[in-house]
Amino acid sequence: MDAWTVLRVVAALFLVLGILWALRLLLQRWGQGAVGSGSLRVLGGVSLGGGRSLTLVQVGKKVLVLGVGDKEVRLLHVVEDPLEVEELGGSRWIPLREAEAMARGKGGSGRAGG
Repeated sequence: MDAWTVLRVVAALFLVLGILWALRLLLQRWGQGAVGSGSLRVLGGVSLGGGRSLTLVQVGKKVLVLGVGDKEVRLLHVVEDPLEVEELGGSRWIPLREAEAMARGKGGSGRAGG
């Protein structure tokens, strides 16, 4: 292999990695907003590892805290207080720190574990 071939292979590799990186950024930004419309929206979530996650879903004027596993979805808590629903971000993405605190049971009265 001559130097020109090696340079072309390395350049192609960097091009592919750059495209993947740009696609990842695009998908992250695209996923930042609430998903869904009308009376049902996914507000956010956090992976807990092992195929499990914690997801916040707004249904009408309530926020459901759902535990999602490989084979089931379990309702962990329902937030009905309008002030708490607004605090959880009825129209915004839940910051990762807040979602992780809720997953650990330190999220105040709207925590997942009640």
